Amino acid sequence: KDPDYYDNRGNSWHLKGDNDRAIADYSEAIRLNPKDACAFYNRGNAWDDKGDYDRAIADLNEAIRIDPNYAAAFNNRGLVWSNKGDNERAIADYDQAIRIAPDYAGAFHNRGVAWNRKGDSLRAIADFSAAIRLDPKDATAFFGRGNAWSRKGDYDRAIDDFSTAIRLDPSDPDFYVNRGGARKAKGDYLSAIADLGKAIRLRLSAAN
Repeated sequence: KDPDYYDNRGNSWHLKGDNDRAIADYSEAIRLNPKDACAFYNRGNAWDDKGDYDRAIADLNEAIRIDPNYAAAFNNRGLVWSNKGDNERAIADYDQAIRIAPDYAGAFHNRGVAWNRKGDSLRAIADFSAAIRLDPKDATAFFGRGNAWSRKGDYDRAIDDFSTAIRLDPSDPDFYVNRGGARKAKGDYLSAIADLGKAIRLRLSAAN
């Protein structure tokens, strides 16, 4: 038996949203090769998707123990810590991911989200700016930086970033909601109403 077969089939189940079957395949891959860091990483992600954060962390811990330079495992363990509400540990893991892979756009993005949650707008802006430099098509990085600018009261920059996020992904209602909020804060009520109307239409369309 080749553990890669189970690992790859697990990935297919995971992509289909069947985390239970994915976990069963990853577990078989691990049974066949207990030093397979990738299988632990993948199973950890599936546990995270199921909301079983403790098992997710345990598997990601094992992936990191097997491969201490596994940047994606540090990044994803950071996401699990963030899901548990522990932004300090999340940031520490993103720091490690970035130390290992300095061009890891996703880790900068995720650390920016954590800084935003902690209310540290300047650090959030710096991280989102790094993520944007590395991946200029990441709409959610522009959205995150826009939120940080809004928190600082710099609504013009916030609106610019929300507008770029909308240009990159016109289908996300949250982008319009937050741009509408920034426009309202500037006293541009008609534009705010237009943005919120667009957000309502997108949400109604998604619900139907």
